Amino acid sequence: MLKLIKNEWIKVFSKISTYVLLALVLIFVVGFSVLMKISMNSSYGSYVYTDAEIASEISYLESSREPGYELDIKRYEFMRDHDTARDTDSWEYTALADAFQTYQYDLVYPTDQITEEQKAQLSADFDAVTAAIVAGDWNAYADAKIAAIEHSGTDSELVEIRTYPYRYMKEHGLNPDDKPWQQSAVEQIASLNEEKYNYQKQQEAGSYISEDVLEDTENTLAVLNYRLENNVESYIDENGSTDNPFWLAFLQSASLLTVVSVLMIVIAGGCVANEFSSGTIKFLLINPVKRSRIIWSKFLMLMLLAAALLAGVYAVAGITDAICFGADFNVPYLTAENGVVTAGSSFLYVLEQYLLNSVGMFAMTAMAFMISSLLRSSAVAIGVGVAALMGGTMVTQILAELGCDWGRYLIFANMNLGQIRSGYSVFPNQSVIFAAVTLIVYMIIFLWTAFDGFTRREV
Repeated sequence: MLKLIKNEWIKVFSKISTYVLLALVLIFVVGFSVLMKISMNSSYGSYVYTDAEIASEISYLESSREPGYELDIKRYEFMRDHDTARDTDSWEYTALADAFQTYQYDLVYPTDQITEEQKAQLSADFDAVTAAIVAGDWNAYADAKIAAIEHSGTDSELVEIRTYPYRYMKEHGLNPDDKPWQQSAVEQIASLNEEKYNYQKQQEAGSYISEDVLEDTENTLAVLNYRLENNVESYIDENGSTDNPFWLAFLQSASLLTVVSVLMIVIAGGCVANEFSSGTIKFLLINPVKRSRIIWSKFLMLMLLAAALLAGVYAVAGITDAICFGADFNVPYLTAENGVVTAGSSFLYVLEQYLLNSVGMFAMTAMAFMISSLLRSSAVAIGVGVAALMGGTMVTQILAELGCDWGRYLIFANMNLGQIRSGYSVFPNQSVIFAAVTLIVYMIIFLWTAFDGFTRREV
C-alpha cells in the first residue's frame, strides 16, 4: 500500500500544474499577510480640530437642528474658546464630551425633575471637571470626577463601581496620555459591574434575568481582573478576538484554506478521471494489484496531501505574520467558566481553528474524488467540485432564511465546525456532534460510491 501511495504522490508532483497551484497558494498566504499589514498601518488615527472646522461644525448643527444640537454647539464653542480637547485621540476630548452630557444636559434642557440645588451642584461639578480638562491635569480631573460621583445622590455601592476606574488609575500612577492598556480594562470592569448591579436590582424587583447573561458577565469580569492581576496586555478570547496584530493576522489566515480547498478539488477531480481519459488505467490494472487497493491508495494520498498543505499554510502564515508584525509569544488564550479563568496556548488554539476550518477542505476533496471515480472527464469533476464549494454555502443560507430546516442535513451546513462551536451556525441549535456525525455519514457515502464506481467500471 505504501508503494502505491508513493506512486500516486509522484504522479501528482510530476505535473507542472501542481507546482503552479502550489505557487498560487503561497502567493495568497504571503499576500494576505502583507495586505493585513498595509490595512493596519492605514487604520484610523487622531484628528485635530481647527477653528475653521469647529465653525463649520457649529454652522452645520445650527442648520440641521439634529436632536441634541444645542448641547453639541456649546461643546464646540467651549473647545474654541478655551483652545482645548481638539484632538479626538486625547483623553480631554472624551472627558469634555462626557462632561457636557453628564453635567450640562439638564441645564441646557431644563425639566421639573431636578431642583435648583441639584442644578447648582451640576454647574459646580461641570466647572471643576472642565477646569481640570482645560489645564490638561488628569489627576485633578480624576479627583473632580470622584467628588462629583460621590455627591451625585446614588447609593454607596454604585459610587464604588463608578469611581473605580479613576481610583485604580491614580493608585497605579497611570496617565491616559501614555495610552495604558489598563485604562480600557478598568473601564470595562466598571461598566460590567454596573450592568451586574442593575441586573440584581431588576431581579429584586421581580424581573427575570437569564442565568446565561449573568454567567457571561461574571466570566468576562473574571478575565478582565485576571489580566490586571497578571499584567496581561493582549490575549485571545474564546471567540477568537484579539487586539494583537500578529495573532489577529494568524487567525484570519485560516480563511485561506478555502484556496487550498480549490487546489485539492482540482487534484482530486483529476485523480481517477485522468487515468481513464489518458488511457493509463490499462497499465495500472495489468499489475497484480486489486482495484480496491488502487482506489484506497489514491484516496489516502489525497488525504496526506491535504494534511501536508494544512500544515504548510499554518507554518507559512505564522512565519510571514511574524515577519510582518513581530511575534509576541507571550499572548495567552484566556477562557473563563464559573468565574474561573484558564490560560492556554495561543498556538494550540490557532492550530485548532485551522483544523476546524480544514474540515470542509477534506469533505470537498472526498466529494471531488467520488465524482472523478464516476466520470471520465476531469474537467466536469473539477467544475462540479468548485461550484459546490462556492455555491453550497449560499444555498444553505437561502434555505435557512426560507425556514427549510431540512437544510441542516446538507453537507455544506456542517462544514464550518469552528462557527458551529461558537454558536453561530446557519441553522439554530446545531451542535458540533451533529455536524461531525453528518460529515462522517457523507464521507462514508462518498468513499463507498467512489469504491463501488471504480471497482465496477469497465475499462
